[in-house]
Amino acid sequence: MIIVADNTDIAEHFHQIISGEEIIKAVVTEDEDDDEDAPKRKKKSKQQKCYGSGIVGFPELWNQKGFEVTLRIDSELLSAAESADPKATRKEAAEELRKIISTVGRPGGAGERIRCVVSVNMLSEGWDANNVTHILGLRAFRSQLLCEQVVGRGLRRMDYTPDPTTGLLTAEYVDIFGVPFSLIPFKGRKPGGGPPPHR
Repeated sequence: MIIVADNTDIAEHFHQIISGEEIIKAVVTEDEDDDEDAPKRKKKSKQQKCYGSGIVGFPELWNQKGFEVTLRIDSELLSAAESADPKATRKEAAEELRKIISTVGRPGGAGERIRCVVSVNMLSEGWDANNVTHILGLRAFRSQLLCEQVVGRGLRRMDYTPDPTTGLLTAEYVDIFGVPFSLIPFKGRKPGGGPPPHR
């Protein structure tokens, strides 16, 4: 499932509702001594993940410690990943997330457990997945091209094995909600109006 959000706040909100994962800021005190003469050390705030119940009826999308199945990818998350590991650059953190996303659902890959991706700019973040079954659009789609590109994420085949009885590829479907995708409008002829005029 891919959820396309309008901004990072909406993405974070839906990720929290679906996965049950919440990022909280915990205050860590480095002052271990009870000695009053010792200089006081500064308190640092550190982000921690708390896991709870996600969306009711879909426990397969709930994240647990060490077992994440719902992933959020956006610029805010990339910034947090950069600050969590001082040696890794933003590009390396983004590449690690892309590695996970590019192997969503593939056995042996970094993203084999991922079942839901919550994203803001899926087209400009440079990731792709070929096993999409549901797309939920939670943003304003300002152009038909954007709608087509988002819907295109679900049009990649998952299986190229032909059906042994027919020799044809089996049908694959994607459920799309919230994306105002429509065919190019055209003016049709009235029924029974005869042949089109010659020009």
